[in-house]
Amino acid sequence: MAITTVYPGLQVDVVVNGAPLQEYDDDEDEDSPDTTTKYVEATSGANFEIRYSFGTGFSAKHAVVTRVHVDGQYGEGHVIKLDEIFRFPRFLSGRREDLGDGYFQRKFRFAQLSTDDSGLGQVEDALMKKLKEIGTITVKFTWAMVNGPSHYDPLKSKEIPKIGTIPEKALKGRAVSSQVVLGDRETIRPFTTVSTTDLDGGKPFATFKFKYRSRSALQSLLVIPRSPSPVPLEERDINTLNPEEMRELLKRQKEREEAARKIKTEGVKREHTRDSVLTVSGDEDDEEVSFVSEKRRKLNFTIDEAGVETIDLT
Repeated sequence: MAITTVYPGLQVDVVVNGAPLQEYDDDEDEDSPDTTTKYVEATSGANFEIRYSFGTGFSAKHAVVTRVHVDGQYGEGHVIKLDEIFRFPRFLSGRREDLGDGYFQRKFRFAQLSTDDSGLGQVEDALMKKLKEIGTITVKFTWAMVNGPSHYDPLKSKEIPKIGTIPEKALKGRAVSSQVVLGDRETIRPFTTVSTTDLDGGKPFATFKFKYRSRSALQSLLVIPRSPSPVPLEERDINTLNPEEMRELLKRQKEREEAARKIKTEGVKREHTRDSVLTVSGDEDDEEVSFVSEKRRKLNFTIDEAGVETIDLT
């Protein structure tokens, strides 16, 4: 879980399916006492929520306003009164809405970012500005004064629009492949809202940044190690192979044996061919082709009493 140096009792997690995502240090951004930055792995299609709690070591001064921004846009917030700060962990799961005829929530969700090879000329300035913030979940905590009940204005519940297909060049080499969108509306229990005034000029006393990336992106950034190359079946202990791997190993051995037999057979054929040479005799108009042995013939010879050697050429 992420913590800051100045407020170690304040803990924040990005949670998927009830379990906090593993966090990885960001060596590029240098943290300050009141800010911490972590990488987390995003799985396209997964809902997520922000869990935070105030524990031992946190010194409460006033009421606290918690605000979550996703991809640079406001997502949702909480107001925690001073006497309620240490009661229990809290969750921000998505955008809440009061539409007059009911209370609803649209959950935060990781979604795939679509890119193509089109040129930068088609990208508007507003989109380029948003792309600078994409891939980041920011959770800010601010001291505040509670003024009293307020009326919930549905018009303030703006959509978090899904980004369409964008040029790959617009990302300027950033390893970003996901975005945050809102899920379908789900009915929830009624909620109330209050009016607050930020203290300290609205400056957060603690900020948590989570850079969410796909697993492949985290590997390309060397945040997590790349998957090791599998050990070849031929080099593994045969006792560790499962039935499917054993069949594959036997198949490979059979293919190698067949290839070896084929090479051997072709070698014998080539050796047989070298035992004969092609000769041509006769006139140009009536050539006669015959094969004769390349091997030297054994000549018979005799020597008479006078020592004269006679060779038999027949």
